[in-house]
Amino acid sequence: MHILRLNRFPSVILSALLALAVPAALRGATPTLELTTTGGGATSLSIPQGTPTVTLAMRLDSDGLAVGSLLYHIVTTPASAVTYALTNPLVAKNAPFTIADLSNGLAPTPGATVQAGVAGSTQWVKSSAGDYAAIDGEIAWYTFNTQSLAATTYSFTPVGLELANDALSSNPIEVFAPAGSFVLTVVAVPEPSAMSCALVLAIVCGARARRSACERMR
Repeated sequence: MHILRLNRFPSVILSALLALAVPAALRGATPTLELTTTGGGATSLSIPQGTPTVTLAMRLDSDGLAVGSLLYHIVTTPASAVTYALTNPLVAKNAPFTIADLSNGLAPTPGATVQAGVAGSTQWVKSSAGDYAAIDGEIAWYTFNTQSLAATTYSFTPVGLELANDALSSNPIEVFAPAGSFVLTVVAVPEPSAMSCALVLAIVCGARARRSACERMR
């Protein structure tokens, strides 16, 4: 067996050799990440202002690829406007990833701001040998704190960073299909008007007056 001295090869040639080592079908795959409502798959939702939490499903279509590891983060618009829930912000759906596949430190921190970068990334790495079969479905549920959100529209966009398997270990997929955004609309709850308050007060006072009259008649 001949051992190639890769340090003698220009970087362009080295990149080409690494690319040729991966089957064309794998190199052309474009995985997709998407956030939807749990179970239903809708990409938008309206909630009344003051709703404590909202749970969304992270869906992965690996485009036929087996999956050994997956790295991504979520960004919001407006930026840094939303935080993860204080309790169980991430639940593995065991389809196929389990909680044991979460890499140490790469998972949402309860109460932390939803953001890009290492601090906001999630990474799944299969904790046993081999790869999971191709995936097309919900892999995890994320719960966000919405208690204090102002009445406006928020978007949540998953950003895929890396997908790898045994065949792609030296040349992982880093380009994902364009991600759509989940749109959350927080609707203001109307405050009681002065007329409504006066009507309620009149009803209460009337009820008390009738009760007092009845008691005097006894």
